[in-house]
Amino acid sequence: MIVFDSVSKTYDGVSKALDNFSLEVIEGEILVLLGSSGSGKSTALRMINRLVEPTAGKILFEGKDLNNKDPIVLRRSIGYVVQGVGLLPHMTVEENITIVPRLLNWSREKLEIRCKELLELVRLPSSSKKKFPDELSGGQQQRVGVARALAADPSYLLMDEPFGALDAITRDILQREFLELKQRLGKTVVFVTHDIVEALVLSDRIAVLHDGRLEQIGTKNDLFENPKTDFVKSLFAKTAKQLSIFKDYL
Repeated sequence: MIVFDSVSKTYDGVSKALDNFSLEVIEGEILVLLGSSGSGKSTALRMINRLVEPTAGKILFEGKDLNNKDPIVLRRSIGYVVQGVGLLPHMTVEENITIVPRLLNWSREKLEIRCKELLELVRLPSSSKKKFPDELSGGQQQRVGVARALAADPSYLLMDEPFGALDAITRDILQREFLELKQRLGKTVVFVTHDIVEALVLSDRIAVLHDGRLEQIGTKNDLFENPKTDFVKSLFAKTAKQLSIFKDYL
């Protein structure tokens, strides 16, 4: 479980990226942080693995203050997937996937078995393991990114707009495959997106952020049927209208 308790992040003593932000990530769920650029969603995500430190408030990770955890040990225990993948170009697919297990001193045999398992899991051929990132399509690279995040079998996955740079067809395929993976593996996922349709497709719950503040958190039905602020009401009313228009073409 991850808990944000009145967390704020201020830059230069003036600009607030997060303002009195509180929420709880429930074990086993996909919690989507939804907001436009500058809303604070990526800042909140990066606080979980201590890439960003809060100015005020505290974050609890499995019941313990995050500030008491070694950031390097913490990051090796959490899967992290970013937009643009971030694969190391001079490493093969196998080397990219097994970065964290190698840091954890896994045996060569165990690394090979794990890489094979993960390539099957993300539906890439075993022959991919000797390729370099620039030999793969964007969708294949993103699959490798997901495999790398899962390599050490973490309980938590942080995903920062992982499908945002892909074309619509590839994005749709990977979203569906990701949901299948989530059901099979039972991970707790915090997923950042600015795409409201993606949030609706992937989430168990959605946290709507705006100007660094949490506007509302709830299920899809909560947000459509019981918006708590004018911003949430406007956002989901517009989406409901767009979805009703699309139904005419389905």
